[in-house]
Amino acid sequence: MLLGGAALGVAYSRADLQRLLRQAGIDDELIGLDDETLIDFQGGGPDVWD
Repeated sequence: MLLGGAALGVAYSRADLQRLLRQAGIDDELIGLDDETLIDFQGGGPDVWD
């Protein structure tokens, strides 16, 4: 996961992504994890994790 060009980690699940967002100080409830205008998924997407 990149935020402003800085690598925060790799997410392999929704829980990973939520954890990384929280660690970056972002309220994960404010971000739709399926919003591909905010999140650029590589090699899959939120539907792959369901």
